[in-house]
Amino acid sequence: MRTFFAETKRTVAKVLTSYLAREQKRLRKVNWFAADAVNKLIPFVIGGKMLRGGFTVLGYNLAGKKFNRDIVHLAAAVELIHSSLVVHDDIMDQDDLRRGNLTIPAQYAKLSRSRGANLPQHTGESLAVCVGDLGFFIATQLLTEVKFSGASRKVIRLVGDIIAEVCLAQMQDVWWGRSGEEPSPSDILKMYRYKTGRYTFCLPLLMGATAGGASPATLGQVEKLGECLGLMFQIKDDEIGIFGDEKITGKPVGSDIKENKKTIWRSLLWQKSSVGERRLLKAIFGAKLVTQNGITYVRRLINNLGIHADISKRQKQYASQAVRIIDNLRAPKKNKEILYELVEYNLKREA
Repeated sequence: MRTFFAETKRTVAKVLTSYLAREQKRLRKVNWFAADAVNKLIPFVIGGKMLRGGFTVLGYNLAGKKFNRDIVHLAAAVELIHSSLVVHDDIMDQDDLRRGNLTIPAQYAKLSRSRGANLPQHTGESLAVCVGDLGFFIATQLLTEVKFSGASRKVIRLVGDIIAEVCLAQMQDVWWGRSGEEPSPSDILKMYRYKTGRYTFCLPLLMGATAGGASPATLGQVEKLGECLGLMFQIKDDEIGIFGDEKITGKPVGSDIKENKKTIWRSLLWQKSSVGERRLLKAIFGAKLVTQNGITYVRRLINNLGIHADISKRQKQYASQAVRIIDNLRAPKKNKEILYELVEYNLKREA
């Protein structure tokens, strides 16, 4: 699995770097932001794992098709869309660090302060919104350049359909974090399904499989598999946000606590804790400054209340469902092996 994704990343990163450099040259006529925005966007896009581009290629392979120029360009578009969403996500979450480096809004806030701009934080966020938008439109250009016999329009429609769902689920996530609403675990899992499941896994896998001309039955299986993998991924992501090592994740531990994100972990904490414990939790979640003592208290309470065991049971159920789908999938054996490894990865990853 690691070899497949590493090789795919190298190829897709090369295409993306070349394409963005070409667009940078074309856009220089507008103003100095063309060079600056693309110079910030390139390392941001290629600095991640680029798994979604790999899933796009994997979906194409599941349909029995081999690596070619068009699927690489499609994978590149997926990665650019993802990175653009992440730029906006960092603004909403008020995160200054990602992968150990300054986020794009933080970079522009720093530039604004150094040049004496008014409201440097707000200016940095505003400029970052524009960079995210720029990424979306360049990705759209990339999508127009791929040609899949009878499937190109279906692939582009998938992007529109699923990203629209992501936007609405993200609004739900932001609202819950800022409001006093206490969603149920089932409400949270539904949000995960649309925010992460259908976006992180379903979209790229379905795009690749659709481009490869997969049968309706295979597309249905891929969609269900993507949702299972996405739910596992998001639940693990929330765990890493509380228990992760900042040196490994590159993000400040406790950011979800500061944002008062209504995760499945938090929901179970609220259900199982006593009145006194909940009073302390309310003082920790959503605080402007989350201390190490606060994080330690949350971690200890999760362990003491047996929440890890509850989450582990749920994750194993999703994993079993995913394995059954893979077992029944009509696809090349080597590609199914990658999917089996993905299930294990979602259970054990640390970043």
